[in-house]
Amino acid sequence: MTTREMNSFLKDNWLARLVTLRKNGSPQITPVWYDWDGRKFTVVTRSDRVKYRNIKADDRVALCIDTNDKPYKGVIVEGKAELTDRNLRDQMKKAIWKYIEGDEERQRYLQRWLNEPRVLIVVHPTRTITWDNSKTR
Repeated sequence: MTTREMNSFLKDNWLARLVTLRKNGSPQITPVWYDWDGRKFTVVTRSDRVKYRNIKADDRVALCIDTNDKPYKGVIVEGKAELTDRNLRDQMKKAIWKYIEGDEERQRYLQRWLNEPRVLIVVHPTRTITWDNSKTR
């Protein structure tokens, strides 16, 4: 994919799989919602989750975002993760509005998230791999 094609692909509401590393070095994989701003990925999570503890111990992560039907397309990113609460409420709203339909349901999600211990995982890519099987035909 070109950069433009990748950015267009990442605007959709695909699920990403976030890979973090456990203390013993083995991978831990979690499906997550994400936001891509053209430079970095942002994921909202709870601070009592394993992925949060894993990142605190080792900031190396990977993300995989791909389609599950033909033509197969996808993006794999390796990078460093940063944990922050800067712009947390804005990012929560952005994620909920991207993945949830209906104002009433969105408001329910937002209220629940505001009452939970939330934090942002910001992934700064250091390596990116893309594919688009529709281009090979």
